[in-house]
Amino acid sequence: MARGGEMQRVDLVEGHEVEQRAAPAPPRSRRRTLAWVAAGVVVALALLGGQRWMDARREAELAALAEVPGVLAPVEPPLQVVERLRGDDMRTRFGPSGTVEYAADGSQRYVWTGTGGNGGWTVTLLGPTPAFASAEGVFDGTQCQTDGDRPSTYGDPYMYGYSMSSARRVVCLVTDGGQPYTDVPQDRVPATFARVVVLDAEDGAVRAEWPADPAQTVTVLGKMVVLGWADGDDAVVSARDLRTGETLWTHRLQGTPPRTDEEADLRSVVLSAAGGMLLVDSLDGQLTVFTPDGEVSHRFPRQASGMPAAQWTELRSGQLVLTSADRGGRATTTVVSPDGGPAADVTVAGANMPVTVDDGSVPHLLLTESGKLQAWDALTGEALWTAKDLYVVGQVLVMLGRVYVASTDGVVALDAGTGEAVWSVPWAEGGLIGTLYTDASHILVATDTPSQAEPGGELVALDRDSGEQVFRARYPRGVSVVSQLGRMLMGVVEDSDEFVLIR
Repeated sequence: MARGGEMQRVDLVEGHEVEQRAAPAPPRSRRRTLAWVAAGVVVALALLGGQRWMDARREAELAALAEVPGVLAPVEPPLQVVERLRGDDMRTRFGPSGTVEYAADGSQRYVWTGTGGNGGWTVTLLGPTPAFASAEGVFDGTQCQTDGDRPSTYGDPYMYGYSMSSARRVVCLVTDGGQPYTDVPQDRVPATFARVVVLDAEDGAVRAEWPADPAQTVTVLGKMVVLGWADGDDAVVSARDLRTGETLWTHRLQGTPPRTDEEADLRSVVLSAAGGMLLVDSLDGQLTVFTPDGEVSHRFPRQASGMPAAQWTELRSGQLVLTSADRGGRATTTVVSPDGGPAADVTVAGANMPVTVDDGSVPHLLLTESGKLQAWDALTGEALWTAKDLYVVGQVLVMLGRVYVASTDGVVALDAGTGEAVWSVPWAEGGLIGTLYTDASHILVATDTPSQAEPGGELVALDRDSGEQVFRARYPRGVSVVSQLGRMLMGVVEDSDEFVLIR
């Protein structure tokens, strides 16, 4: 470990206490005895007060952590199925706050379920469309996005419990084109029109509507709507005023011809907004970053390996983080300056490590991996510490000044300020590497065993402060794999289309 710190292997076997006996005390006078009794009462009251203060502090910590995205509701053994859900239920309860639905006659409507499925409204976007009649859904067709969406390239943001309560508007790109998916393969339906409809997130009232031909995709950037479409081998992006549709700026990104027919079929323009910037994944795999004013901030050319030009995410502070690699495969991570000026960027070595829980206790902490775990100050690029012998293979949690990681050797808790190991728990010999979650009190290690020979899996709860095992519980019957969905653990039921919520 960094700075000569050694990992402390946690012994899960209970130790035994050594009883100590005191020598007989000499006789005391009654006055001295009363004085000692009074002193003992004072000490006892002080200890009681101190314990109450510590208990109150821990309760406050748990209450604060419970509000952090990615933290589960309390988990206790034995693990119980609290609800059974199917696909439609999952989307309504835990998906984005709204979804586009296609009726049997091909008509389209937007259903807003609100945060956590409470309250909602429905707005019809397009009437009957024969080409989509009886389709289970349509790929690359009408799409809607709220201005409260939180981006994430490491997994669905709704999976980790991000609230959509900040959404004020829903922006829909409505079209009659798209790829219907049915039991019988069908050709893509070409669009004859596209328009933008802006809805009020509170009641679904239409606040604006304007033509958007020939747009194929949409995102929201501040008070702008950004449209994207393919024009031959080029990608075109155009920023519009949200209320009027007035064009604010337009850029054409020159592309390259596809190398194969398969590549041509898979090409699309992907727009994302993160860190106050616009990211455009072009038809040929380039990634271009724009400022809100339409200036090009960063360009990442397509990689010969076919991998994405760059990966991106946001820090808790809201700053955009980009990870790219050179031709030799060496990764670098860039924290983009808020003003979009590359000269003010912070660039460090290694690939950005995904942090699924961050309570903000270590402001501006940036973690990267390049055969070793490294910590940096995201504002200055200063190297804080390096854990040379720690190979991270899973999620990273940052809570109360500690960094919790799943490594090739086991679960490790590090001091976020120094990188020193506080405790470590090795994987069982011959066991599988687990996935880390937390319910604030515990570090939860889920070990799936998705095989017919050894069905099921188990959840091990480690004390957050010491690493001591608190409990070990098997998954409910029939569940072999678990993941996180909002504030709950979700289990996949073998040989069915059913999901279960576990607590």
